[in-house]
Amino acid sequence: MKRVDSLQTLIVCIDTSESMGYGKPLKITQALNAAKNAAKKLKKESRIGLVTFDTTAEVLIEPQPLNLKIFEKELEEITLKGVSCIASGFEASIDLALKSSGDERSILLLTDGRANLSLDHMGGYEGSLELEAELIKIAEDAARENIRVDTVSIGEDAFIGMLEAVALKSGGEHFIVEDYLKDSKSSLPVIEARKLRVHSVPSELPSACPSWTKESQFLHVSVVSHNLFEKYEKNRRSFIINPANKRKARTSLMSIDSEKLEEYTKRRPKTAAAVREERSILLDKSCRDHLELNKKDRAELRIY
Repeated sequence: MKRVDSLQTLIVCIDTSESMGYGKPLKITQALNAAKNAAKKLKKESRIGLVTFDTTAEVLIEPQPLNLKIFEKELEEITLKGVSCIASGFEASIDLALKSSGDERSILLLTDGRANLSLDHMGGYEGSLELEAELIKIAEDAARENIRVDTVSIGEDAFIGMLEAVALKSGGEHFIVEDYLKDSKSSLPVIEARKLRVHSVPSELPSACPSWTKESQFLHVSVVSHNLFEKYEKNRRSFIINPANKRKARTSLMSIDSEKLEEYTKRRPKTAAAVREERSILLDKSCRDHLELNKKDRAELRIY
């Protein structure tokens, strides 16, 4: 699975933007645990570096012989702030990897994939395909330098399709964080797979009215029937797929019968009924943009 035990140099790159500060468990806690696990599997003679990023990248540890105490101390002092420019952390990690000699150089990218700032800081929003294209280009640069990139998607609203593409372009692997921490890929059965008509999320949810900064301050949820929600609660692994292009994202789920949506169900009884009957799903704009879904398109929901 993770060949870190054969590496000569590992650069750990961690998302420390505000969006890593929500979820249960907290996304940042999951990311730090994944970083510690990776470091513990390295050979004693391996070298390790550490990069964090929010709006910009910060090099916390230049590549140096592995010292777990130093590495873990730096992790303990990490704080969250700002929006997410994944490209800045990714490029800084490649630069660090190039400082180390040897053929076995790798980057471990730990993020929810919800970039909202381009490398030149001139634009971007969560779900942007332009930001995804920028990251894939950087992954191709890494591949040309023989640098492997493994990606770990953190959190229940991660843009896993983009992180899979980044890993693939560099010859690496992608993992959801729960599997990475367990050191094995899950083989949970698919218990639901439905094609559902897409509608926007209710105005009662913060993701209904996104802003450049507010995107980083809440967990994104999709609204489904109470039956599907109960099935999701067992393992809390659900994924939205656009069947037309196979793009996918992870999503957390909310029941249409949640108390928070009482006013919505009164205001939009037909749509609410379609959700209850499992003919429709309510998705926020960032998810629709990332999957290239328009309102009234069909989406597939898979719950594991």
